[in-house]
Amino acid sequence: MKQLGIRQQILLMTLLPVLTVAALLGLYILHNYLVEVNVHQQQRAATSSRLLAIYADTALSTQQFESLQPLVSNALEEPGVRAVRILDQARRVLAHAGPEMPELPQFYGERSNSVVTDSYLRFVRPIYSGDSVGSQLMAPRQRKLLGWVDMEYHRSGYTITKYQTFFGSSFAIVLAALLAIALASRSYRQIARNVNSLRQSVQAFSRGFLDTHFQIDGNNELKPLASDLNTMTAAVKKAFQELQSNIEQSNTDLRETMETLEVQNIELDLARREALEASRIKSEFLANTSHEIRTPLNGIIGFANILLKSETDPRRRESLDVIRASADSLLTIINDLLDFSKLEAGKLALDQIPVNLREVAEDALGMLSPSANDKNLELALFVDKDLPDALIADPLRIKQAITNLLSNAIKFTQEGHVRLGISINSLSDQQANITITVTDSGIGLSEQQQRKLFKPFTQADASTSRRFGGTGLGLVIVKRLVEQMGGEVGVNSQPNDGATFWFRLSLPIVANAVPARQFDQLAGIRVGIYDKRAMSRQALQELLTNWQIQVSTYTSSSELLENEESCDLMILGLDQSEAQVLPQRLDECNLPVIILSPTLDGVAASEYYRCLTKPPPQARLFDAITEVLARNGNAPPRVSSALPAAVGMSFPQLRVLVVDDNSANRTMMTLLLEEFGITPATADGGEKAIALCQEQLFDVIFLDLQMPDMDGIEVAAHIREQTQCQRSRLIALSAYLAPENPRQLREQGFSRYCSKPLSSEQLGSMLRELVTDGESTGHINIATTMVQASTARPVDLRECVQIARGNNAVAHQMLAMLLGGISETCEKLQHAHDNNDLAGLREQIHSLRGACCYVGVPPLKHAVDKLDALLGSQPAASSPDEIKTLVNDVLAALKELEQWRDQHDLETLFELEN
Repeated sequence: MKQLGIRQQILLMTLLPVLTVAALLGLYILHNYLVEVNVHQQQRAATSSRLLAIYADTALSTQQFESLQPLVSNALEEPGVRAVRILDQARRVLAHAGPEMPELPQFYGERSNSVVTDSYLRFVRPIYSGDSVGSQLMAPRQRKLLGWVDMEYHRSGYTITKYQTFFGSSFAIVLAALLAIALASRSYRQIARNVNSLRQSVQAFSRGFLDTHFQIDGNNELKPLASDLNTMTAAVKKAFQELQSNIEQSNTDLRETMETLEVQNIELDLARREALEASRIKSEFLANTSHEIRTPLNGIIGFANILLKSETDPRRRESLDVIRASADSLLTIINDLLDFSKLEAGKLALDQIPVNLREVAEDALGMLSPSANDKNLELALFVDKDLPDALIADPLRIKQAITNLLSNAIKFTQEGHVRLGISINSLSDQQANITITVTDSGIGLSEQQQRKLFKPFTQADASTSRRFGGTGLGLVIVKRLVEQMGGEVGVNSQPNDGATFWFRLSLPIVANAVPARQFDQLAGIRVGIYDKRAMSRQALQELLTNWQIQVSTYTSSSELLENEESCDLMILGLDQSEAQVLPQRLDECNLPVIILSPTLDGVAASEYYRCLTKPPPQARLFDAITEVLARNGNAPPRVSSALPAAVGMSFPQLRVLVVDDNSANRTMMTLLLEEFGITPATADGGEKAIALCQEQLFDVIFLDLQMPDMDGIEVAAHIREQTQCQRSRLIALSAYLAPENPRQLREQGFSRYCSKPLSSEQLGSMLRELVTDGESTGHINIATTMVQASTARPVDLRECVQIARGNNAVAHQMLAMLLGGISETCEKLQHAHDNNDLAGLREQIHSLRGACCYVGVPPLKHAVDKLDALLGSQPAASSPDEIKTLVNDVLAALKELEQWRDQHDLETLFELEN
């Protein structure tokens, strides 16, 4: 009903009752009339058959059968009679008139019977003697059955009457419906006329004719509506007039306001430009000032460390310690402010490269272990054994987040431990969801204090900054970094019960990543561990167990020394006091020994044991184990065949260049390098550095990024293009904590980025890794390796072996995988370029770049890096010719690599290389 119009509703409400009543009444009358006609016909048939039986009684009684035929013939003339016959007592037909009738033996009885169908009415009546004189007066046993009268009436008359009555009733119903429609239409037209009049008046009023008058003819229910509408229009007209007057006044006021706003907008635009310029100047000032502050701080901290190593006077050492601690605190504050300003401005760029999370965590622990050792805190690292070897992430930012959490934990923990954990939440073929936690046994946090965390310049309470210092930016930086990497961060803590800070990340997995070492080569070796600190002992036990080493733990060093026969190697975790006493007892030990100490200061050197800082990085621990086992002749064959050469902490063979415009920084770097047996060349600017590189070959170049005449990026580009140091290791040095654009540094060939000031421990670790990376199966001078690799060969087998950590089988497998897919890669690259599919081109280059990271193919890697840099920066803004040129360079490098593959036998080459 709601979807029907007024006309349809009126017709429906009019016709439905009329048609319903007419139909029901017609059906009722028709039914009663037909029943009456049917009863009348049956009564007439019964009467006719009774009369015929009376007349036939005499003929049958006297056996004058010839008189029966005229009797039935006369009966046939009666209207409706179709056939008549008389049967005797033996059911023989004595007289018959009309068509043949079917036999009905079951109806020939002592009583009258009838059959009614749609086409005929058949009536069978018995003939008794005495019917002519009134059989009703005779007793039943005095009456004698003489025969039967069988009459059949056709019902065509009844049918005709039925149809006539039906059509008559239907005509009356249709006539009533038409009459109802006519009356309803007349009513609708009247209503529609009034409604249309109101509608036209409303439309006129809506077009602005405020003097419109609503008029309804007649006296019906719409007339009050018209009166109400007239009242409404009068009110609207009055309101409109008032509104128009107000609008005119408002327009006058608005014009005056617009003039004022125009003046203010001009002033605001000028103020905005001044603010933007001031912000730019502030950012530049902050960057320049921080650089200028960090540069002398670098000198203060560096020279303080150098003086501390040679100063013996207690009072002077105490003063130097205060200077170094104060400079470190100031440096931390500046770093936090710089990082926070970058995050606030949204200028922090994330790098996406393969990274080993365990190594990142180990680097962070190594940086902060001296601070923890000063407070006698236990540091331990627990890593899930299912952690992939390489994930795609920004190692610098993850390390920064871990470092901030560790530093925060060490700051607020007076005694006990700090635990760093890396666990796997879920792992698939392409993605790993990880959680990194830092748990301490410090002062803890209440719920109210936890709500204040992760807010800029805010600490748990007002007394925190007074007791522990700091800016309150460390956790904020962690939160912003983790969120920018698509993760989440949180804290779980109770007062006086320590705290657990955590952050979760979802990172892509690098397929076919090569592990840093073949740790399963130590399977089956028996190692005894002593460490009185349970957490450190447990962390070391889990690490070695994952290498399939048989581990026995001891809580007493004496107990371990007494059971040395059951071990192939002993690892002693010593604190500072034990490290000065216990090694004296090892001279008599018959087993190889590795000592783990928070600091190597005061630990006497000896040929009987190897010393590592605690907690030890797994790669260094593996190298130390294999070294001492080989030295004592206890290494299994599979280990001794793959042992790296022992690398000491003196590197006189390295040729090093230090480039820095600040004389204090050059002097400090020179003193630090001299501690490792290196006498470096120095340059105070880019032009002099380029000239030196043209004259002689350097293995390692330490290059300051911020120099006045030519920055480090430009100097690196000139060194790569114009000098013989194309394969030298470039180390970027900067007063900033992190590089502005890590991709740019990689494109220019920088191996590392180091933030000033550089400590002696960091420098020694870096030099050792650089030399180790230059070795395959034996000690090879890194400069010699670079000279041999300087020619642009399609494949550098030595570099393949170096990347595979000396494992020829792995190097062979990785190179074979790359060479086997060259044809398919070329087709996909060409197809993506021909169809201008930048997304597909970027995907193929990214995949190819990942494959180049694990094999030595310098020309292909260089071409891929250049194209990847172009597509990763602003591919839409790049010219098609530039993209085409770089794509052709990649395809040419692939074709050259394919030709090299067809000309060489990998099996033979790797056997020779081994």
